[in-house]
Amino acid sequence: MKANPISLQSLLLLPLLLSSLAVQAEETYERIMLAVTVKADVRQERLRAVLFAEEQGLDTARLADAVNQRIALALDLTKNEPGIKARTLGYSSSPIYREQRVEGWRVRQTLELQGDDASALGLLIGKLQSDLNVESINYSISEQQLDTTTEALIDQGLTAFRQRAQRIAMGWGRDGYRLVQMAIQSRQNPPPQPMPLQAALARSPVEAVAPPSLQGGEQQVSVTLTGTIELKPDPAAPDNAGPPTGEAAEEPTGEQAAE
Repeated sequence: MKANPISLQSLLLLPLLLSSLAVQAEETYERIMLAVTVKADVRQERLRAVLFAEEQGLDTARLADAVNQRIALALDLTKNEPGIKARTLGYSSSPIYREQRVEGWRVRQTLELQGDDASALGLLIGKLQSDLNVESINYSISEQQLDTTTEALIDQGLTAFRQRAQRIAMGWGRDGYRLVQMAIQSRQNPPPQPMPLQAALARSPVEAVAPPSLQGGEQQVSVTLTGTIELKPDPAAPDNAGPPTGEAAEEPTGEQAAE
């Protein structure tokens, strides 16, 4: 009977496939996953304030003109303050209803101020309160602070990861390990919610009011290193490879064969 060539080829490839699977299993069965997280509390130095101008009435053109003038005056004052960035945000015009009928209009525009000098920004807010209301003030960490802190935490995390991996290897009685893969993730906890200050820092009819008392807090930054290590072979493990290469197995003598 003539053998099927396809079946014969499959049988020839089967030992190679089993050998490849055995090698893969041998390479991965002593791998361990571990993670290290390092944290730091960073002083919040970046201050952000949101102010707004708002007018209500019947004549939308007059209302818009009044709002635009107040925002323009605020921008002019801000130009003289180095280190403080200003930009306008949302502009809205919405109807005011009473008993399902429009009885007027509300026009509103917001102005955002950012800076690292809380004292200077606080004085500026005091000046602007003669024409604007304060919606919110909150602190955060600057991009430079975040980058510097993250780089330092990565260095600390790598040291901690190596120490922990070496401790694991020693615990298993191994001389060391090799790194298979690693991922690094950074995270910053959200800062506290902006403080609503409409009542405390409302628009004042005087030219300027006392600046608000501002005090920044701290924000936590963390870096997590997740990786896989592979333990080095155990030097005390028995050698199952058979007799050393070049030495033949001892053949039985004639007497042993007769027995």
